[in-house]
Amino acid sequence: MPLVSIVTATYNRSSVLKYTIASVLASTFKDWEMLVIGDACTDDTAQVVAGFNDPRIRFTNLQENCGEQTGPNNLGFDMARGEYITVLNHDDFYFPEHLESQLAYLNESKADLVFCAHAQALPTSREELAGGKLNIRLHRLPPDNQYHPYLQVPALGWMLKKSYIKDLGGWKFSHQTLMAPSNEFVFRGWKSGKKILFNPRITVLSVPSGNRKNSYHGDHDYESEFFWNFIQTDPGFRQKLFEAIAIQQERERTQLAAFPSLWHSIYGQAHKVLYRPLLAMGISPLSISALIEFGWRGSMIRKLRQNRGLEENRR
Repeated sequence: MPLVSIVTATYNRSSVLKYTIASVLASTFKDWEMLVIGDACTDDTAQVVAGFNDPRIRFTNLQENCGEQTGPNNLGFDMARGEYITVLNHDDFYFPEHLESQLAYLNESKADLVFCAHAQALPTSREELAGGKLNIRLHRLPPDNQYHPYLQVPALGWMLKKSYIKDLGGWKFSHQTLMAPSNEFVFRGWKSGKKILFNPRITVLSVPSGNRKNSYHGDHDYESEFFWNFIQTDPGFRQKLFEAIAIQQERERTQLAAFPSLWHSIYGQAHKVLYRPLLAMGISPLSISALIEFGWRGSMIRKLRQNRGLEENRR
């Protein structure tokens, strides 16, 4: 039995999925299985996965499209044979030491779920990448190594015990929760008393489709190709990546300080007043912010699908 099961939900993006799988194969930790679950894929995903010719990588295709990761991920959780589970989006990358680092931190801390820092690639043109421009930011971090319910905790940085899923069940669908299903999954664990910690290392890179217009149509794999080659061939990729992160974060901080928005001021005050009462009622602050930004249940996924150029979610 593999020690770690990697669950990857995918839908008709084999051109970027191949780089994601390649990043897993480059891991320093080798005792894993990778469960690629298609959300009723109609492209050549099956052939791309088979082309790696690695028995640790298995592809299963759902018969009916769910329109979001919840269905594929829950099937992957059910199929997982490992004692530990990670989630990797089909357009993101693990750095070589990610699995080893997360597993060691989880065991040393005796946590039920650990998440790590991740670098997020902002949309960048071919010309900018060719010219050496890296448009990277660091996803929002906790003030310490603890989970806090106001935080969004992207799934690509997780490592969790399989017992976490056995105790709590899988992800809820977007029409069942106001916040993102991944965030609800972590918040539900926190409410139940699970130990959730932050590993202060940057070991993953995301190239999110949600902020790339019509990312599921046309030629949108050049960024994934660039970053995979960058990680593989440039010995100084970490230093360059961290420099880009530092520059981007300072630009954003300076801009916010120079032009403070009314929204940030109102949100900050509301957060101070409502945070503890909401938690006392078992309500995540992310539910309220998602309600304000996106609307009622399922609206977040609908808006993301619209931006990606996908059809309306049937659910």
